[in-house]
Amino acid sequence: MSWDVVIVDDFNSALVDQAAEFFNEHFPGTYWPSCEPSVFRWKLGDSNPAGRGILALAMSEGVVAAVMTATRKQLMLDGQSVTAAEVGDTFTNPAFRRAGQARALAHGTHKADDYLNRSVFGRLVNDVTDQLLSDGIEIIYGTPNNQSLPGYLRRGQYTQHDELGISFWHRPSRVVFQRKFPGQVIGGILHSVSATLRRSAPPPDQSVELERISLNGRLPNSLFREFDDLWNGLRRPPGLSMIQDGGYIQHRYAEHPSGSYIAHLIRRDRTLIGFVISRRLKKVDDPGTLGIADWILQDGEDEQVLAWAIDRVSAEATGSESPALWSDNSFLRRSTLRRMGFFRNGPITFIRAINRNLGEANMTGLSGDLRLGWSDNV
Repeated sequence: MSWDVVIVDDFNSALVDQAAEFFNEHFPGTYWPSCEPSVFRWKLGDSNPAGRGILALAMSEGVVAAVMTATRKQLMLDGQSVTAAEVGDTFTNPAFRRAGQARALAHGTHKADDYLNRSVFGRLVNDVTDQLLSDGIEIIYGTPNNQSLPGYLRRGQYTQHDELGISFWHRPSRVVFQRKFPGQVIGGILHSVSATLRRSAPPPDQSVELERISLNGRLPNSLFREFDDLWNGLRRPPGLSMIQDGGYIQHRYAEHPSGSYIAHLIRRDRTLIGFVISRRLKKVDDPGTLGIADWILQDGEDEQVLAWAIDRVSAEATGSESPALWSDNSFLRRSTLRRMGFFRNGPITFIRAINRNLGEANMTGLSGDLRLGWSDNV
């Protein structure tokens, strides 16, 4: 049960295929409909305009004991570009939970029973984070679930930013109501009541229209130039934000190897003033989600234009799908989302690796309207 940490240098190697099979065997549904090696090559390889990421494996006699990734991102902090990476995909083979040990002692440890030599999860987090910091990455962040969170925070390597106030919002389908409340009849009635109380966002003036484009196949360069023009015309918000130019849209959504994203272009008199990007997806035991992955709205436009567009996109959900998004309510007020039938379904945990070179005093009171598509969750 001894294991070694392996940082994959060649994303065309068989280790990438093994990582994909690890997810399909032990954690089916984490990647939908299945985990393909191409997704790691896409987000971690040279095609990522933000730079190459990290695929770290703990290997034991040819068996994958655990996996972790770090995906490079193009972020801004208070309007200035910073190097960044999102950590995630931290999964441990069930056979290696509370079992096994490192073949080589972690740097700075002296005993085999030290935490970093017993916990394969803790060792991967430690080694990947140290590698990113030594590479000069300024902001290392993640959005772990409740199972992974303690492992990130245990050794003081990461800090949690509750002040961001990011929430998961969804408009539950009838199937979700029926699962949550006992009996199909009660769930169905509550869903019908919720749908009756829901108020569609009012349409803007007649000069605004919504154009639907599938981000698959070869798209005209003129579209990405429009994305560039829209992005370049925006004020830079305070706190954390993603660089959402044409190159970002192209790689993150149009070139995703397994995702099928739709761009809903908001035009005023045929000029692009914003967009909403969506994708259908499933998770384990999930009847279906219509993920509102990303959006932009031109400065000076009313919030109701964005609300109208998201409402129109949400209407594309099938009977079993629940439209869902992340928001800190700086773009979309809670009252607006509630009128549209969305329910707050808990906070999104945001963690960040402590970076002494960044100036930690400047990282208190962090803000940022993190979108679902700014993570690897959709």
